[in-house]
Amino acid sequence: MFTSSRMMTLIKSTLPTMIITLNLNKIMRKNMVEIIKYFSVVHKLVLDRPKVEYILQLKSIDILELQDFNCPKDDEDSVLQHLSTVVNDELILNNYQITTTNIESLKGIYQRIKRLHLDRLSSQFMKFDNYDHITSLKTKCITNTSYFDAEGPSRYFKSKTPIEAIPKTLPTHILQFLSQKHFSSLQELCLNSKSINDEILLNLSKSSKLKILSLKNSDKVTDVGLIALCHHLSKLVVYKLSEITDRSLSHCFMLQDLFISKCPKVRGDCFQILCNTLESIDLGKSLKYIQPNKYFDSYQCFSKIPKVKVSMDNYDHLENDWDPVNLYSHLPLLTHVDRVDSSSDLTDEILSQFTRIQRLEFDSYGINTRYTDQGIKQMIDNRDPNAGVIELFILDSNLITDLSLQYLSQVPIQRLAIHCKITAQGMKYLNGIDEIELDLEATDEHLKNIPNVKALELWSKKDDVTATGISYLSNLRFIRISYPNFPLNAFQHLSTIDTLFIDEWEDPIPFHVTQLLKGLVEVVENTGDCNFLQSEDDEEDSENKLFLLRNGVTCTYA
Repeated sequence: MFTSSRMMTLIKSTLPTMIITLNLNKIMRKNMVEIIKYFSVVHKLVLDRPKVEYILQLKSIDILELQDFNCPKDDEDSVLQHLSTVVNDELILNNYQITTTNIESLKGIYQRIKRLHLDRLSSQFMKFDNYDHITSLKTKCITNTSYFDAEGPSRYFKSKTPIEAIPKTLPTHILQFLSQKHFSSLQELCLNSKSINDEILLNLSKSSKLKILSLKNSDKVTDVGLIALCHHLSKLVVYKLSEITDRSLSHCFMLQDLFISKCPKVRGDCFQILCNTLESIDLGKSLKYIQPNKYFDSYQCFSKIPKVKVSMDNYDHLENDWDPVNLYSHLPLLTHVDRVDSSSDLTDEILSQFTRIQRLEFDSYGINTRYTDQGIKQMIDNRDPNAGVIELFILDSNLITDLSLQYLSQVPIQRLAIHCKITAQGMKYLNGIDEIELDLEATDEHLKNIPNVKALELWSKKDDVTATGISYLSNLRFIRISYPNFPLNAFQHLSTIDTLFIDEWEDPIPFHVTQLLKGLVEVVENTGDCNFLQSEDDEEDSENKLFLLRNGVTCTYA
């Protein structure tokens, strides 16, 4: 890429409008200074773990994002001074705290830092008069759990972070900063602390542009503070706010996206107003607001909201305690059920009530002996014609047969995970599904019937897939291989995919196999028991890895 003069001319002519991400921890560093020079004038540049010498090569960047930047204290003033001259619009600092006490060093750069992470804000940064350029104020959210969703980490398979968070303790200078300074351009405010109160929110309400608000663990916040901020909000998160009521939420006239959990004084009658604008609501682990009461018709209100999500530990928790005739009368309101431990309590009766379901997932598979083809049939027969695409559905009952795939083929499905025995003939019903996960002792005949699949995961260690089976997958863009006996000669048919994800591999692949992968965008290896490109014990990059890096392939670990 850097040797073709024709290519260089083309690149240089378009750089001022380009967005470029260079992960400096994953490509050859010995030539990085020279590489950076080519991108020293660009619209947006994202650098991961950059060294000071790389940053000093930059000349003119509209938007510069530095991820995990570790700047030696002795170099900080000179680096900030340089950045103040080369960054034209915005400097984004992720996981970096400015420590300098030199106010002159800060003067040049502070106007370009528009998104403030309050946890890492020095007291020196708070000595300026004008903060009208600030668009985002955030405190860091530390969660009790961290997990990946069923789709894993990639362009197809992204990670999720729970909204529940442990409260932060904010120092006094941060609280004074929030209660005394003005932020007229503020668009996003995310605060997670017991110290946040109405006084702070009233001061911050002087911004008329606030669109996103997240308040967590703030028992000093009342309706007064929330009403002051909520009139133009499109997205709101309220978690563990013990003093707010329906009154404040009813003032969110433009709200489209709401997460609400553990707000005991909210009865739910605010949803009579909110349901007219809401596109999505996440109720956390509670069915409280779906329960009908004398204040409003909850079923009618929630049926108007396109996306209604709950996160339950198990399916027993989906039973209601207000309808003695039908414990599942509320299930037709739900579209997303996430974070369930397993499907062991999932039954045909429950499935038949999911008339709007778009996402049904759980963490452990293969232990269900309760739901059958009949439950899948009833779910499809009862499905609301306006329910839309099923984003993710998991089949793991050992009572399921090919019939369930036939029933599911009647509705659009983006991703289907199969953890039960399905025949190769049954796979023909999956040919319209983009993303498929197989844990069923797959064979070449199974793959032959899904030539249009774009993302495929192979999980069973008993799979009997050969190069012939892989050759059928002419539209494949992502593959995840989770067993070490995948045939080496099959990689010749993966030369045009974007991403190769390897979960487990015993010995590094031969170099002639690596050469087949030079057209990929990314190779991802799971940390632990994976020696695909090189042994995990190797400190230096192997010939395999260096070859891919030279050809522009990103090599990462998940």
